[in-house]
Amino acid sequence: MSDPIALNASWRIVVVPPSAKLRSRAWSLQHLAPDGTWQGKGLVRTSEALRGLVKAHAGPVDPLAAAIIEALPARSDIPPRGSSPAPRRREPGK
Repeated sequence: MSDPIALNASWRIVVVPPSAKLRSRAWSLQHLAPDGTWQGKGLVRTSEALRGLVKAHAGPVDPLAAAIIEALPARSDIPPRGSSPAPRRREPGK
């Protein structure tokens, strides 16, 4: 999953890639603010936590989006079925 999952007109899920602050990828629940920007509501690494955030905040969810969420791996750092794992970064000097 690299494209956002549109839950409804105001909510979506995006994948947040690893960075200096985030050691592995995560999922972010975002809502559309009145000014037209997407703002994060939560950053999670497990599909269980993601489903909890969606249930608590997003309201009614498109059935296709709900099916996609149910099919997500248990953790965000596990590649989806049928995709290649991301290459590991080598540390300098190793």
